[in-house]
Amino acid sequence: MKEAQIPDSYAITHHFCDFDAFAAAADTWDIDFWQLDKGRFEAQLTHIVTPSVILAECKFNRKIEQKGAAPEGFRTFGIPADRALNLRWRGKPVGSDNLLLFPRGDQLDSVSNPGFHVFAFSVSEQRLTQSVDRRGLSSINELFPDTDLIQCTHTKLNHIRKLASQLANAVKSRQNLLEQPAFLNELEFDLVEKVLDAIITSDSIIETRPMAKVRSRALKNALTVIADHSNEALTLAEVERLSEASGRTLRYAFEEAFDISPKQYLQAYRLNQVRRLLLRPPVKNPIVADVANAWGFWHMGQFAADYRRMFGELPSTTISQ
Repeated sequence: MKEAQIPDSYAITHHFCDFDAFAAAADTWDIDFWQLDKGRFEAQLTHIVTPSVILAECKFNRKIEQKGAAPEGFRTFGIPADRALNLRWRGKPVGSDNLLLFPRGDQLDSVSNPGFHVFAFSVSEQRLTQSVDRRGLSSINELFPDTDLIQCTHTKLNHIRKLASQLANAVKSRQNLLEQPAFLNELEFDLVEKVLDAIITSDSIIETRPMAKVRSRALKNALTVIADHSNEALTLAEVERLSEASGRTLRYAFEEAFDISPKQYLQAYRLNQVRRLLLRPPVKNPIVADVANAWGFWHMGQFAADYRRMFGELPSTTISQ
């Protein structure tokens, strides 16, 4: 995890076709994304950073498993940008008027579907303490419910969406906005207050039935096995054996969590690993077949076809970028 530090002020907006380039641009986050469906990946990021707050507008066109951590030393909130959001956040389905609360010190854990569009808003502990003091609350912890997802009133959440969108759109069309006092006031004061108002007036905490314990344990074990053997060409049978779970249990668990089978997940994981090595090879002029073989792809014609269906381009195109 990245060390906590006060970021410099800057604002960027950019289009990406590469996960790692996206992650590098969103440098206040510690993120690791995996593509789970087929098609060329495209993302848009607008990132506005000051020492007090960080606002990111993110759009993805593919199904993505999102891992990592929010900025250290900040409290982070997720705001659906529109009513069509299709997202599982920490195992829970997210509605259009839900506000996502990132547990302090916990990990990013979500699965987003094509058309994902969200605002992520991080506020420093110092800035939040100032608001808490003004509201007469005893502490920051008193302000936040013990949950990671709450149902807000449609009007309150729309106020947040509208202001966040205005701030992001302003950065896309104008330069040097961080030097403008009016812009900074809306970013560092108005948006913070609207988020806190939405929490205080929220309708309810979202309670959803958790995944069955047997499936949850099987899924956790399987994902740990895959991560611990990340440089090995695991087979599905080996994942089942090492996670000590039946094929049927894993199938139900993966379909509930990711809406794909364990076999599809493992295939996507291995293809993502290959792509990452082709984009940023550890050696000069890598041979595609060597990289593919290292991840269990032995039939190069089938591998090339699977790779092209997954990422919208041939491995040779990726390696030449």
